[in-house]
Amino acid sequence: MYIFYLLQEFFSIYTEKKILKIYKNSQIQNSCKDVPKKLFLLLFFSFLPFCLPTAIAAPALNEDIQQIDLTRMMSVFDPAGRTLSPEDLDAPAYRDQFKPLSADLAAGFGGPLWLRIDLTVAHGGGGQWWLEFGPPYVNSVRLYSKDKNGSYSYKEAGSQVAPAMRDLAYRNPAFFLDLEERQEPQHLYVLLQTKTTRALFATLWRPPAFATSKLWEGLLFGIFFGGLIITALSNAIFGLYLNTRLYLVYAAYVFGSALTQSLSMGFAATWLPLSLFHPLLGIGMASGIGFGAEMLRVARADQHYPRLFRDYVNISWILAIGASFIAVSGAFQIASPLIQATYFAQVVFTCIISYKLLRKGEAAAYYYLGAFLVQILSAPVFIAHNAGLIEGNSISRNILPFSTYLHIILMNLAVIRQVKTMREERKRAQDDLVRHLRHSEHSLEIKVAQRTRALESEISRRRIIEQELSVAHDKLTEALKTEREAWESQRQFFLTVSHDFGAPLGILEAGLHAPGPAHPRRQQQMQRAVAELIDIVEQCLVIERFESSGAFFPKPAIPLQDIIDYAAKRTQRLAAEHSLLIQPAAPGLHVAGDELWLQMMLANVMTNAVVHTAPGTQVSLVAAQRLEWIDIVVRDNGEGMPEDELAQLFTRFRRGRHAKAKAKGSGLGLYLVRQIAQRHGGVVEVANIVPHGLEIRISLPRADASRIPDAANGAAA
Repeated sequence: MYIFYLLQEFFSIYTEKKILKIYKNSQIQNSCKDVPKKLFLLLFFSFLPFCLPTAIAAPALNEDIQQIDLTRMMSVFDPAGRTLSPEDLDAPAYRDQFKPLSADLAAGFGGPLWLRIDLTVAHGGGGQWWLEFGPPYVNSVRLYSKDKNGSYSYKEAGSQVAPAMRDLAYRNPAFFLDLEERQEPQHLYVLLQTKTTRALFATLWRPPAFATSKLWEGLLFGIFFGGLIITALSNAIFGLYLNTRLYLVYAAYVFGSALTQSLSMGFAATWLPLSLFHPLLGIGMASGIGFGAEMLRVARADQHYPRLFRDYVNISWILAIGASFIAVSGAFQIASPLIQATYFAQVVFTCIISYKLLRKGEAAAYYYLGAFLVQILSAPVFIAHNAGLIEGNSISRNILPFSTYLHIILMNLAVIRQVKTMREERKRAQDDLVRHLRHSEHSLEIKVAQRTRALESEISRRRIIEQELSVAHDKLTEALKTEREAWESQRQFFLTVSHDFGAPLGILEAGLHAPGPAHPRRQQQMQRAVAELIDIVEQCLVIERFESSGAFFPKPAIPLQDIIDYAAKRTQRLAAEHSLLIQPAAPGLHVAGDELWLQMMLANVMTNAVVHTAPGTQVSLVAAQRLEWIDIVVRDNGEGMPEDELAQLFTRFRRGRHAKAKAKGSGLGLYLVRQIAQRHGGVVEVANIVPHGLEIRISLPRADASRIPDAANGAAA
């Protein structure tokens, strides 16, 4: 047996050297007649190791046997949908229906199958063994054996069996056996249930041999999958960095192949949730259809046959999405044969197109054709084995990873060759462009110089016109702005007059037309109406007189307490139903400015706080020094104002939307407050108070202490 293994290793090494030699000496200038010959030699040496026998019929188990192939020692029975137990199978009626296997079990897709293994344990053959089944993608393998009481118990493993229920969380179903030495054969029954293909082979191992074999297997498959992942990641990085779609498509193609291989070889079954096994395997297999069609870009089929390529890619993706939907919906046993048949047809079509592209001189098509010839020769073997059309053997067991790895190697060469061709064409195009630009540069310089002189003259003329237009535009804009402001001010004034004059005039008209002698109450109403009209007119005249002055006021030092006293006295009459809290100013605080205007400013703020708050509320005034400033703060605990109206509170003729219902006014009082404060170098700020109320803060520059005596002396004089 070990001689055959050594021969396989020898032919594997020889095959790798032959592959490198064939593709190292291959050039696109070679005649197309050499392609079939070289590919035939390549595939011959690739599959030759698998044609050698891998196992010999083993004798009864003894101490010298470390590994034995039990496949040909099994027999199979199809229950045809009947539910049977191992005890039923021991009956002569069923025992004689088992048929021996001459090769690996390859029964295609279908219902459950029973298998029987007859073991003869000779002297030294008892003890611990591992019974391994394959391939890894079978869903459920249930092993029945007799216990010491003579009754059957079972263990279960497979891709659809939770790892915690298995003897060993391994990619293949594996069972631990403790065999006893007996003269009579021992019967083991195996129930195979799977949605994937009903293929099965079995190997019995001694634990040390099993561990050594799996160690080397893990190393080889680690190299295999590591190569696939590195290939996918490197191509994805190159594709993103170089903005090349070909690399990205190839990276997705390799990643899909790695996903499918990891699932079909059972590596993902040890950690993947059981419900995701069939959907992911179906999606991975189906994605190979779509990305396989996209990979024709490597041989530039999209440039030579654009319409054919577009239709082919669209049809492939439709089939891939449909097959994925079938697999995800739970009908993997339908999706798997459909995907495999579609893939085989796709490989045949791809080889035909690749050969045509090779005849057109596409260098990458040489490697591309070789990659898919590997698939076209290996895929029928794998598909026929899964469908149960041929008996399983060492070729069908290992053809999938071997052909995939060889396919990826050749596809790498094709992608590299195509990218190299693209770079060469890009460089030639750049060189042609540079030569064309240099040739055109001289004539362009002459034309540009002539045109430049004409443009300079035209630019100068247009620049003068633009400057004139800009000046005219600025003047027109300023005039329109002034007119708009005047019109808005006039509109606000008329709105105010029409509203505020309406009520007093109505009272006067009613009083004048009332029959009989004038009643004292009616006279009082008429007097108040006349007073309101006079007050509005006076406010308008005050604004006009204030704005017409145009200059800043002189800045004599004025005691702050005098201004506060005037404002309190002026507000006292209106605040009869309010709580008025006036905090005296600290001694020695003076402000610089015109006393009459400052008194009017503070009185307007206090009056506004009183007339716009409900009776019974409190209005307070507090003055304090802050560095070189004096802050006068007037607060009320009324309803406050909406935030969107605070910014317009000091605008001329503007009143809050709730103010008219509460108090009369022209909308000029707070406007005058801000104007007076600004003329005195101060600022006015307004803010709502939490939970309710309004605060108006007037900040004025503190009078210079050196000017206070002068002001006092001046007053005395």
